Amino acid sequence: MNSEDKKMFCGFFKEGIYEYKVFSNDLIFDEDGFIGRNISASYSPDHGTENYEPYTLDLKKLFKKYSNSSYLHMPNLTRTYIGEV
Repeated sequence: MNSEDKKMFCGFFKEGIYEYKVFSNDLIFDEDGFIGRNISASYSPDHGTENYEPYTLDLKKLFKKYSNSSYLHMPNLTRTYIGEV
């Protein structure tokens, strides 16, 4: 889905009129926060299952590879659609 496809949202908002804004909302994680964020996802292996430990070990490797000064900066955007419905 292209979140900026105007046709998709015109039918939702009254008279097809709405305001679209994008805000920078970067995420900053320490190692525990990064791992916690990822293991809380619905697609994450459940604790105690066969893939859980390899998954968390790979997350630690990713954190180590991409972190800087014990923090990982993940660029993130928040998109908003504002209008009458």
